[in-house]
Amino acid sequence: MKQSVDEVFNNNNIATVKFYYHKTPLANNIFTVCLLANETQIIGRGVSICSLKDTYNKTKGRNKAFGRALHAVIHHKNDWKIKSESREEEFMIKTFKCRTEEQKDNFTNNITQELLTINPNLPITVQEHKKYVEYSFKLSLNYPMILTHKLFKYKSSYKPNPVTREEIDLFK
Repeated sequence: MKQSVDEVFNNNNIATVKFYYHKTPLANNIFTVCLLANETQIIGRGVSICSLKDTYNKTKGRNKAFGRALHAVIHHKNDWKIKSESREEEFMIKTFKCRTEEQKDNFTNNITQELLTINPNLPITVQEHKKYVEYSFKLSLNYPMILTHKLFKYKSSYKPNPVTREEIDLFK
């Protein structure tokens, strides 16, 4: 028999629903996390990973993460292993147009630094135009999966240990 969300919350003493997001200068939103917690521990965690091909949709990410957290609580298990090696042979061309010195500095100081952590030998094409400078490079489609996998092993986790500052601070 299916339980309503209220029944799941009541049966597991869930008092808190918290969402948080991880963004980078390079890829904007990487993942959305939903935590379902009681007074002392996280009961369920759901993770929604944003593809580089997706247009970021906050509501869709939150709904997926919430559904996965709820799934963990209902089934009392971890599910949907995050595979950082998926899509490793697929790439997209990412382009940044910098019109101001501030944008150029941001690219040099933030985005280039992030790119170096991915691949220190990644070629970046620079094209200078009259009104802007365009930087472009190939980025692996599994980049969000790699970053997410560093923190989480499953998209749906039952009674996980806190691993991020947001999760640790939840009980302070």
